[in-house]
Parts: sequence; C-alpha cells; structure tokens
Amino acid sequence: MGGRVIMKKRTIPEGKVVAQASIAILITTLFWGFSYVSTKTLLNELSPLQIATARFALASLILLVYGVVTHRLKPLTAGDLKGLLLGTLFGIPIYFLLENYGIAKTNAGTASLLVATTPVQNIIFSSMFLHQKHPWSSWAGVFLSAIGVYIVVGGIHLEVNLEQAYGNLLVLGAAASWVIYTNINQGLLKRNEAYSLNFYQTVLGAICLVLLLAGHREVLPATNLNSRIWGNLLFLAVCCSAVAYLTYLFALNILGSTTVTTFLNFVPVCGVLSGIVFLGEPFGLNEICGGGIILSGIILVTKGCPKKNLPAENRLLQKG
Repeated sequence: MGGRVIMKKRTIPEGKVVAQASIAILITTLFWGFSYVSTKTLLNELSPLQIATARFALASLILLVYGVVTHRLKPLTAGDLKGLLLGTLFGIPIYFLLENYGIAKTNAGTASLLVATTPVQNIIFSSMFLHQKHPWSSWAGVFLSAIGVYIVVGGIHLEVNLEQAYGNLLVLGAAASWVIYTNINQGLLKRNEAYSLNFYQTVLGAICLVLLLAGHREVLPATNLNSRIWGNLLFLAVCCSAVAYLTYLFALNILGSTTVTTFLNFVPVCGVLSGIVFLGEPFGLNEICGGGIILSGIILVTKGCPKKNLPAENRLLQKG
C-alpha cells in the first residue's frame, strides 16, 4: 500500500481536565488545612525554629531535584536581588516563625482561622500603602472579619487566656508578614518565572533558618527523630511546600483565580475540623461565631477584589 500511518494527537477532553483541576485544588486545600495539626503535633517534640528549618531544608532538596529533572530552573532577572531577599525574609523566616511560635501557644484550628485573614489584611495594606481603591463589599468584609477576629481572640470573654491571646497575635502577625511577601513578589513575578523564584526563596529561607538555628545553638536531634516526627516533617515539606504548590498552579491555570480562591476559603474549615478530630481541641461558641464571621468577611473581600489583586496564594505559594 505504501501509505503513511497518521498518528492522531491524543487530547484530553475538557471536562476531564476540569475534573482533574478540581481534584488538584481539593488536594491543595486539604494539605494546607492539615498543616496546622501537623505543626502542632511536631511542637510536642521540636521547637518552632527546628520545625521551620527542617521543613524548608527538605523542601529545598525536593524543589531542586524536581527543577533539575524538569529543566524548570531559570536564572532571575538582574536587579531583583533586593526584592528576592526581602520577599524571602517576610515569606519564610518571619512568616513561619511567627506562625509556629503562635501555634505553640494557641489551637491549630484557631490559628488556621486567623491566618485566613490574609486577604482582609491585604485590602488594608494595599489601600494604605499602594493607594488602591476597593469596593464597599470589600470594606464590609474587612469590618466583618475584624469583628470575627475580636471574638476568636477572646474579646467577649471576661477572663482572657493571656498566653493563647499572645499566640493569636503572633499568628495575625504571620498573616501580615505574608501580605508584605505577596506584594513584593507580585512585582518580581512580572519579570521572573514562578517556579524558579519560589525555589530561590525557599533555598535562601532555609539558609536563613539554619543560621538562626546555629545562632540559638539549637540542633535537630537526628538520633531521636521517630517515625511520627519524620512523617509530619515530610508531610509539611513534600505535601505542603512542594506538591501543593504544583497542584495549585495546575488548578489555577485551568479553573481561574475566582474558583480557586473559593476553594481556598475552606482551608480554615479543614484546619478547625482536623484540630478537633486529631488533637481533641476545644471549639466553643467564640470560635464558632467568630470563625463564621471571619469566613463571611473573607468571602466578601475575595469577591470584591479584581483578579490581579487577589492576595496570598494566587501568585506564589509557600503557605500552609
């Protein structure tokens, strides 16, 4: 016959791709929701600094291997060193130390609710320092979330647990640090590839944490690390800092930021439920009422934000 055999290009049906993206963002949500319980569990045997250092040392290795194998590592644009260092400082050492020390003093579920106020804090930050305009619905969300935070932190209690209140404030400080990190990286991402920027900041963050660990004369007790500690460290490094980044970007590319951000509003819900189920954490009227108000405010804020201004996870990820 002598005819050519024409191979048809295999295409994946659109509906299947959407389903895969939906599963990907669900996985991301679950990983970040469970990260608070994993951190809280590790705090029984490791310090907040040790946890952050081990997590990002492992994550750096994973991202390096993946980047080399897939040829995704690219050099950064010249002149972005200052932004790279500032983004690293606020997004990794400051954020995760504030979060870890905060979780050590408060409940994992409460911490997940307070970290979820990042979009709300971004509205305030961008209005004050970047002179951006936001619709009334966003400001209504800010107001609602402020009330919710006040209730969760213990504002309607006659007697406040000062240690837990201090932990809650540290977690709120972590969310504020993430806002600064996000706004710095928005500029960097206009000129640099996201994976490469994330890799370089992860490595620099790990180096910074190692230096802090050495300065505090702390060491990771390698000989005493049992399977529970290793399991939680690997979960934070592999699932929360590496895999969740990739599944999020895949879902973002297919579903868009509006749908993806809606899914991410369930991260604190997952954090609260996992804290109750796995740690037996109390979740009283304050947390229920305050948490519901916070989530309502977050929904208003994210609906009112233009896609290009959506904070936190829509540009570059390391959270959770």
